[in-house]
Amino acid sequence: MARARKIVAAYDAAGGNVANVDGQMIDVPIHRSAQRVLQRARQ
Repeated sequence: MARARKIVAAYDAAGGNVANVDGQMIDVPIHRSAQRVLQRARQ
């Protein structure tokens, strides 16, 4: 959960461009995956 939140926050802060979280490139597929994790947690 914490990592998914961090990924979504970094990607959003980058304005939808590629972001970097703990040395990992965050692009659209990873961002979408993190969003799904957060969405499932809310259910």
